[in-house]
Amino acid sequence: MPRLQGLQFGNSKPKQYICKRNREPNQIHFSMTFKESIRSVYRTNYANFRGRASRSEYWWITLFNFLVLCGIVVLMAIAIEIAGQDGFNAVMVVYGLLFLFAIIPGAAVTIRRFHDTGRSGWWCLICFIPYIGGPILLFMMTMESDRDNKWGPGPRPQFNSSKFSHYQNIGQ
Repeated sequence: MPRLQGLQFGNSKPKQYICKRNREPNQIHFSMTFKESIRSVYRTNYANFRGRASRSEYWWITLFNFLVLCGIVVLMAIAIEIAGQDGFNAVMVVYGLLFLFAIIPGAAVTIRRFHDTGRSGWWCLICFIPYIGGPILLFMMTMESDRDNKWGPGPRPQFNSSKFSHYQNIGQ
């Protein structure tokens, strides 16, 4: 793939090359890996409710939290089988501590994801509407990122078509 001004061409979506050492807390990235997402949410942006979060950052951290929850359920089943109620209580204490550790960054990344779609973070309260709040929240989290808005620049680079005019005639 030819590399041109920090972009990779040939994929359906451009991937922005980023320097992992010089990452700023409010800087948005078009695509994040699983590891980068965990590092961003739990280290760099732990309680950062400002700025924007890309779709990949939100969904990778959602997957991570789901996998941790599945692991705790397995531990609970093993603890109940081995130690009975005492084992269950011990695992519930661990689960409670992990929940307290994850609630703030989870809320922060959700609010930053709303900012990325051009909405206020208060939209996260929609999940408290019975029956329809969850599906609406799910739909909103899958929406595409906004261009530049009041919470920061958009994740997709703005192209100057005159610089890329030689790409326009390919395949004609």
